[in-house]
Amino acid sequence: MTATIDELDAYTCPLDGIRFVEASAGTGKTWNLCGLVLRLLLERGLTLQQILVVTYTNAAAAELRERIRQRLTATLAHLRDSAGESAGDGAGDGEGAGDAPAGDPFVPRLIDTLRQRGHADHTMAERLELALAGFDEASIFTIHAFCHRALADAPFTASMPLSVELLQDDSDLVQAAANDFWRRRVASDAIAPVLAGWLARQGDTPQRWARLLQRQQAKPTARRLWPAAIDAAGDAAKPDADALCAAHHAARTLWQAERAAIVQAVLGGVPGALHAGVYKPETVAAAVAGWDELLQNDAALAALELEPDKLALLGSQSLQVRTKAGKTTPVHAFFAAAQAVLDTRATFNDAAELARLRLLRDLLDEGGAAVRRSKQQRHVLAYDDLL
Repeated sequence: MTATIDELDAYTCPLDGIRFVEASAGTGKTWNLCGLVLRLLLERGLTLQQILVVTYTNAAAAELRERIRQRLTATLAHLRDSAGESAGDGAGDGEGAGDAPAGDPFVPRLIDTLRQRGHADHTMAERLELALAGFDEASIFTIHAFCHRALADAPFTASMPLSVELLQDDSDLVQAAANDFWRRRVASDAIAPVLAGWLARQGDTPQRWARLLQRQQAKPTARRLWPAAIDAAGDAAKPDADALCAAHHAARTLWQAERAAIVQAVLGGVPGALHAGVYKPETVAAAVAGWDELLQNDAALAALELEPDKLALLGSQSLQVRTKAGKTTPVHAFFAAAQAVLDTRATFNDAAELARLRLLRDLLDEGGAAVRRSKQQRHVLAYDDLL
């Protein structure tokens, strides 16, 4: 079912409730906002101080402020002109209908409509004069400027200092918090060497973690989702380097001693036993080259950086799954040893990544609190804090 999209009509659209307006640049959003402000003043009898107008950038806010002022001035001039008054009298002096965009039909059409609804010219003129007289108090802000104003007006309610400085860039404070966390939890004796190596392989640095912390600071109400296994206890929570090294050493010993026999067991075993679409000569050759690369030395932890293609083809699990019905799976001790390497690598990587995520979770909690304390001590707020 296709949703119906109605074109916004600034003359007749309801002035209560919530309306979502979607429009491209240059399609008249500012023009419509000006019209809605005018209608709230004249139809609803609101004062300008009771209307909040919010936009995104300082330039847009400045333009919107000027355009609204021009619309009010042009409307007041139109009322006086149509009533036979001199265009040079009072608030219209020097700011008459000529301030409105050429050919803009909004003002005369709206005034005629309101007259038909019983709104008197003198009442509408008084409301416009009051709005223009107090225009400096109009609440036309960027989103951040409005937040700053609201917090400054109610510091006790917001639990804020009576005076705060707006900090345009808080990246130095965030970086300092990340650096402190890194010194305490990573660049110290508190971290296991295998986890430190894993962090290095993932490209983690204080600068990268500061960027993650900055993103979290920008969305403080966002809900963080962590894997269910992140709080696994005991040995399951630790990367088992000993098991990884043992499996790697056993497979390497067999590979060095019986490489040719291992390859022959796959390629020259029972004819047609393995799935031909998977165990083609070129894919088996790629798997052999991968194991050559992986087992060229006995450093199992260093080998974690390697991810050769097709390693799984020489593991016992792949061989069993891809053996055709009624055929015999190729047999060699290396296949079980290779599967043990694949399994222990996967287990080690999972445990190491969970340990890394626990660190990152602590970073966001402790680092975020450290940034907030630092800002409170300095009596500063950044743009994201305003929100």
